[in-house]
Amino acid sequence: MVKWIGVNKFTMDYDIQRNTYTNSNEIAFDGKRGIGDWMVDELTAYDSEYLCHEILLASNTTIIIRFRDIEVFKL
Repeated sequence: MVKWIGVNKFTMDYDIQRNTYTNSNEIAFDGKRGIGDWMVDELTAYDSEYLCHEILLASNTTIIIRFRDIEVFKL
């Protein structure tokens, strides 16, 4: 589990139109598959005060979180 502390920006570029069947405009699984699995992520320094966490999901959605501190817990 991840806890971002002091978040001052959150963006997510999810577009359901990316989840279509090949060579079709039909939304796969009627759009009921969610936004996809967490594939890869990267933590970087945004500036001297904030960090940035960029997360790429299987649906090609990118989540960007800007924050002051982070806690990661083992479940």
